[in-house]
Amino acid sequence: MIMTPANKTRARSGRVTQTLVLWVVLTFLLALPVWLSLSHLLAPPPRWTVLLGALGLSMVLLGIDGLLRSRVVWLGITLLALGLLWLRGVHFGLVDFSGAGFTREFFIHMEWQSLVIVWEEYRGLLGGVLITLLFTGALLLIMYPSKVRPGAAVSLVVLLGGVLSLGLAHRGLPEADLIRAWQLWNQPVSAFVDQSAVERFAAAGLLNAELVEKQKVQARAPALPKNLILVYLESVGVNLASQPRWPGLMPTLEVLLQEHGWADHLWASSYITIEGLTNSMCGTLFPYVRGSDSMAEGGGLAENLACLGDVVGAAGYQQVYMGGAGMGFAGKGEFLEAHGYNDIRGLEYWASQGLHQRPDTWGVSDPDLFEQSLDALRRLHAENEPFNLTLLTIGTHLPGYRYDECVPYVHSDDRFLQALHCTDQLLGRWIGQLRAQNLLEDTLLVITSDHHVFPSPDMRALFDDAVYDRRLPLIVIGEDVPPPLSAIGAGYDLAPTVLDLLGIEHNASFLLGRSLLQPSARPDYYVTRYPDVQSGQEIENPNMPCDEGPHALPALPLKSCDKEQLLDTLNSMVFALSAAPNPISCNIDIASHIEIPVAAEQPLQFVFNERAESDRFIYQGRKVDPVRPGLFLVVLNEVGQVLTRRFFPPDALDDIQLPDLSIQASSSWLVAAWRPSPVSEERSIMINDDIAMQLGQQAEISLRDHRGKVFEATAPGPSDAISTSLDLQRFFCQSVAIH
Repeated sequence: MIMTPANKTRARSGRVTQTLVLWVVLTFLLALPVWLSLSHLLAPPPRWTVLLGALGLSMVLLGIDGLLRSRVVWLGITLLALGLLWLRGVHFGLVDFSGAGFTREFFIHMEWQSLVIVWEEYRGLLGGVLITLLFTGALLLIMYPSKVRPGAAVSLVVLLGGVLSLGLAHRGLPEADLIRAWQLWNQPVSAFVDQSAVERFAAAGLLNAELVEKQKVQARAPALPKNLILVYLESVGVNLASQPRWPGLMPTLEVLLQEHGWADHLWASSYITIEGLTNSMCGTLFPYVRGSDSMAEGGGLAENLACLGDVVGAAGYQQVYMGGAGMGFAGKGEFLEAHGYNDIRGLEYWASQGLHQRPDTWGVSDPDLFEQSLDALRRLHAENEPFNLTLLTIGTHLPGYRYDECVPYVHSDDRFLQALHCTDQLLGRWIGQLRAQNLLEDTLLVITSDHHVFPSPDMRALFDDAVYDRRLPLIVIGEDVPPPLSAIGAGYDLAPTVLDLLGIEHNASFLLGRSLLQPSARPDYYVTRYPDVQSGQEIENPNMPCDEGPHALPALPLKSCDKEQLLDTLNSMVFALSAAPNPISCNIDIASHIEIPVAAEQPLQFVFNERAESDRFIYQGRKVDPVRPGLFLVVLNEVGQVLTRRFFPPDALDDIQLPDLSIQASSSWLVAAWRPSPVSEERSIMINDDIAMQLGQQAEISLRDHRGKVFEATAPGPSDAISTSLDLQRFFCQSVAIH
């Protein structure tokens, strides 16, 4: 067919139309997930920024395509567009789950367990995002031969216009939120403590300047000590006990608050579970930035800070923690292990005992957890020593889980309401069993929550503005419980208050926490990482200059700059009390060595800068016994600072994965100590493409660089050899010098 000028014009017009439709569809798909999330955000950006931001992204892609004009470039544009759509789908899912988009909490929860939960609970949403990605990718690739590109000059104008649009619309860009969250997550925290700032906030009654390291804590229980049962209810605010819209939702909690409610207001100092545990037990706000996640790997965050478990342990208490979730998640097991708990039972422990999570639920169920706690309490009472049993429920973790042991809630089929009603029944039944079996004798039962419910769209639909009521329950059941001197406090007041309720004499102090049984100079002001609370109301920190001078008392409510300085001061004081590993010194003779005794009953010795590290290995949320056979792995950075510790028993060597070990750069070093068991079989394992290890019946220790070169490896010598050892300092420093 001969193309006439008219035909060519019509054909080009058709191609232009197709191209415009392509970019309009792409812009629509980029804007849609963000637009849908606007009504669910507490402080949404202006709607025009969402539309302008999506248009700006499309313009940038269009401009790049017009300037570079290559099939390879178009493939890259397609992949970038799909990546943007995926990121915006994730943003929508985060808002739908928690009422917030990309924050530091996103990076705290970037673990395998989180991905499993997301897949199990949000398959429909993930499927929709995947279908959208497939549709968009196919559309972009199919349209490549027929689309029309603008000229170079026009493309440059479009590209610059897109960049300008992105700058104007930054408040409506999830990508910008992700970058800001990443910057906050990676914000460096110094262990240098500004004493003038400490004195300033201490003079205002907001901060305790005198801290006692946990190694120096002295505590004494009364002559007739009380046991402690501490229960954290997952995501249960005090206002959920009485909801006019949902009658009879949590009748047990309502009665408990009426009969045993101990504080009128206990303001939440946390937003997520690990934060709820650390802040309430340690009486401060933990610094959740990059580096604090090393708590999950034996990194020692706040390890020298005196927390509830440290004081109770110093008073001679046995301490048991029981929860349904995995102990490795967010460093929960490591934190508890470092602060006095000597028996930690989470998902990994229950699985080893043959108790697994039920279908369509997450973790070990609350009915099973309460039942196991009764067995533990009977055993603890029989041992006739004071104890602390801490429980964390899981059933009311979003989206909520109801169990067969519960009677359904009749006023709604909503999943979370069913979970709340079920937890309420289980709690009431459990307390009844405690009383019937005399397990509350000489015992203080304290019931609170890790944090309030998330202000997600679903929760706001159920509870309206009640989701912003951040008060937590504080229920105290026991004999001769004294009334509080102050009926208003915060989550970080829990530890000092519980210690006074137990009658434990101690010299510990807490950065923010105050006992509600003692007089305090603290004003009616409670600082959090989120909006502060003053006189019973959440307030915004005024964005005004702080020009009063370094020694002037801060005015309340705290200005945003004063609050930033207070949080920085808290973070620095916590980091100053952390067990951060020092790098290997190549100039001073400071012992760093590994030793594997031949005798099976003798523990492995791992000394790093004259500090014993053998008991800092964690496996499945529990501390590893140094006599246990297996592969002990330590990753060092370029200066010989510990990045990661991992342990693998002989039957779990296939679980070794490169990302978990952080061996990603040429500056990484791997220290491997293999302690065989009598039944170990000789085998070769791959750490990555370059590092292979041959493991057999001989104890082996080696230092390797990222290419897998062995700088030193030893095996048992004659039969009278006492141990296999490696002078880590000498061989590391020699290896660094060679490189």
